[in-house]
Amino acid sequence: MALDPLHAYSDAKQEYDRWMDEARDLSKHYQELSRALRKEPPMMMFENLAAGPGFPNEITTKKRIPHYDATRWPTAAQVAEVVVNCVNARGRARAAYDALSEAEQQTVAPPPK
Repeated sequence: MALDPLHAYSDAKQEYDRWMDEARDLSKHYQELSRALRKEPPMMMFENLAAGPGFPNEITTKKRIPHYDATRWPTAAQVAEVVVNCVNARGRARAAYDALSEAEQQTVAPPPK
């Protein structure tokens, strides 16, 4: 059975919000890494790398430097998937909002532009 327009919009908006939360979570990874890379010298360490340089003792013996698990780091493909899903979900939310009557549109927050 088809959802009424208000429920359809609510579902579409919730989907968009979920994907935006995912995008914000990804951005936290990059913000933390960016802060670590701006230090002089950069102080951070990746663990579980399949290949790559060994980290110097100056880094490995420090207790308070950021450690990143390479197996949990988002790939470019994962970032792209989130971006595409955000844009597509926003389009579905806009279409569902446009399907509402003017009176119904007054009862909900509009989707992002």
